[in-house]
Amino acid sequence: MSAWISVKEKLPKAGDYVVVALQNGLFLVSLIRKDTGRWATAAKITHWMPLPEPPSHSGDTTEKETQP
Repeated sequence: MSAWISVKEKLPKAGDYVVVALQNGLFLVSLIRKDTGRWATAAKITHWMPLPEPPSHSGDTTEKETQP
């Protein structure tokens, strides 16, 4: 996974969803709005990182494990 990037150093491309770290210690997914150029959340964002790759479902055995 990528390292955290300070919002003081660099911002993500507008419209790209990213994981953000808030000043209060919580994390969420947000983006910079294309129409305003501002974060889509009012919370104080200190750092961000790209979203991780989605999980691969090719080897998913969940359905097999839950059936008798």
